[in-house]
Amino acid sequence: MKGKFNPVIIAVAIPVLAIAFAIGSVFYKRSATSRSDAFPTAAYVDSPASFFGNRYVLKAQVESQLAYKAGSGRLLCVRAPDGARVAIVVPVEIGRNIQAGQKYGFDVEVMSNGVLMVRGLEKF
Repeated sequence: MKGKFNPVIIAVAIPVLAIAFAIGSVFYKRSATSRSDAFPTAAYVDSPASFFGNRYVLKAQVESQLAYKAGSGRLLCVRAPDGARVAIVVPVEIGRNIQAGQKYGFDVEVMSNGVLMVRGLEKF
């Protein structure tokens, strides 16, 4: 009897592993945007270049697309929770269908010229 295969163990193990994987994925996704600090909108507006090289999470609502260049990406105007408007560059690699009115947590990096480059995003 030791060598018999018990299908009940497999039938229970598969759903348990699937649930564990789903829970782990949710926590990993949440931690991806929580690794960065909140974006200091007011200080950035005063002196954008002083934040060069830093990464932040900018929670904002998309207001409009300011420009698009094939192969490069788009320039968007977004409104932060404090009402400030800032422009961000979304590279073509991000490849999402971003529409005005949608809210995102943008993982942004401040480039040497003060431009906010999106490195990742999560819709909320």
